Amino acid sequence: MRGAIRLLAVISVASSFVAPSSAIPTVSWSSSAVSIILLTGTLSSSHITFVSTQNLENIDVTIVPALKPYVSVFPSHYAQLVGGLSYEVRILFSIPATTLPGMYSGTIKLSSNTKPPGVFAVPLSVSITVQQPTSTFIPPDIALPSLDRVVGVTSSGPFYASNELLISVIPGTTDAQVEGLAAAEKALFLGQDRPSHTYQLLIPFSDLHEAITLIQLLHSYKFVGYAIPAFFSQSQVTFPNDASWNLDVRFTRSWGQETIHLPSAWDLTQGDTNVTLAVIDGGFDLNHEDLKPAAESSTPGFDPTHGTEVASLAAATGDNIVGLAGAMWKSHLILLGSDYQDIYFDLHARHNMYVAIAQGARIINYSYARNWSSRCNPTMSEADRLSLVASETQFWQQVVQFAPNVLFVFAAGNDHDLVDSVFPATLGTQDANVNTVAGTDLLSNEASYSNYGRVSIWAPGGDQSTRLCDGSSSSPVSTAHIWVAQPQNSYGFVSGTSYSAPFVSGVAGLMLSKNSSLTAPEIKNFIDATADPTGQLDPSGNDIRVLNAFHAIQQAIANPEFDFALDSLLVVGNVNGGAGFFDDFNDGSLTVPPTSNINCNLNTAPVSESGGFYI
Repeated sequence: MRGAIRLLAVISVASSFVAPSSAIPTVSWSSSAVSIILLTGTLSSSHITFVSTQNLENIDVTIVPALKPYVSVFPSHYAQLVGGLSYEVRILFSIPATTLPGMYSGTIKLSSNTKPPGVFAVPLSVSITVQQPTSTFIPPDIALPSLDRVVGVTSSGPFYASNELLISVIPGTTDAQVEGLAAAEKALFLGQDRPSHTYQLLIPFSDLHEAITLIQLLHSYKFVGYAIPAFFSQSQVTFPNDASWNLDVRFTRSWGQETIHLPSAWDLTQGDTNVTLAVIDGGFDLNHEDLKPAAESSTPGFDPTHGTEVASLAAATGDNIVGLAGAMWKSHLILLGSDYQDIYFDLHARHNMYVAIAQGARIINYSYARNWSSRCNPTMSEADRLSLVASETQFWQQVVQFAPNVLFVFAAGNDHDLVDSVFPATLGTQDANVNTVAGTDLLSNEASYSNYGRVSIWAPGGDQSTRLCDGSSSSPVSTAHIWVAQPQNSYGFVSGTSYSAPFVSGVAGLMLSKNSSLTAPEIKNFIDATADPTGQLDPSGNDIRVLNAFHAIQQAIANPEFDFALDSLLVVGNVNGGAGFFDDFNDGSLTVPPTSNINCNLNTAPVSESGGFYI
């Protein structure tokens, strides 16, 4: 690394509580000022809290005009404030690519026009130092693209950062070599992800086709492992005593949990705080009544909606009277957010997966996807499409294969299309530690929007008419939705494979709670082996088989060994007095040691080369 050392994307928040000057203010900030240093074309966020000394109504969080091009807040309005309680404001800094270097200063204030009118706090001082990227200084961390740089191939995606390519270099490559590449190609450095040896280059291109041409040029450097545009993934949204299990609402609010037999599973285990489950998503309400007791080692992100919803299905606190129970009530839950709404910068998402792995995560849920099929990208040449598919495969396999004993659970996507070109979901067809989850409706039919094909498992996702990638709309048979937690201790209904995936993540956590020695491939195989057959086929001719939490946990407890070479199940050890089951074998043959006493019911319908046994 050469050139003067500079601090980039560093947020400074004064830590002392603001004291009143001449009179006690109605509202006080937790910090006196917020300052940040950012490159042009990048984005970051900060969080600050305030406390009111009395109840207030209709409070607006306002930004002075000088800062509005660069700053936004969430929430921007409070209908009511309760005196003595702490409230969090999330501040998003997005510096457009055309911004000139310099210092930009102003204030954020709380005000109201009613009961009583006025400004209720000393304005929060905000300063932004904007710098230009260079070819001689490599910032030490990932840089998130500013909102103006988020470009869509169409209005519905796929989305990428304009004029940005990612290069992953082989181990042993020096910064000097990468700086030489940047100088030769007239590229500037935006940031880097050290765990994956990935650099962010600012280099002009007009569209994805031109980007692919540049990528082919970058591959001529022997130390470049692969290069890829800087893509964003899109969110795939579309009997405890918790309120959702009250008899008058159970059918509408907890049908998904009942479909996968969670009440029976909870008789075996509700989870274990020694099992770490990570949810990588847009953002989270870390103070939510159904998440706060479980959330640790977490970063909230900017928009808390989608992440709060997904995390609640995986691991909302159970048996606490309110809301709903997550599949895994008890867990060590890690929530890692981003600074965008409904999209996630892939490099940041993958980096957070490395963070989760370093913190001991055994399961990682990611409910975002991007589809490179020809149906979803009709104007793209086949050569360009296949080039992107190859690059995407390398990009995501880098983290998946880094942690072979971590189970990655990916949403299949909502385009009613084959999963083969959907990333990162398609890795479930290639990697033994990836579970790709498709969505079903109230009747365990394929949800009208769900992607299909070589998916790992199906789970409830609700259904509704959904606009698909080709502009058409899906036609649901049932329009029941999934009940989830939402920000500010609220709840609501949603649909999408985003919400199918966390059911599987939570159940995988329950399995590890009963048998911590399970490997990620074993968990994947056992979930598949014990799934409920529906007797239905998806449009590609593959069986639709729905997650069965109770049987999966039984399988985890039994944990037999498999021998697939002869289409048979080999049970090692002496298993007495049990009822047996296995599935997916062409001839139904069963090989057991002479000492075993097993009563088996065989289902020999060929589905895939996987099987299961439970007692």
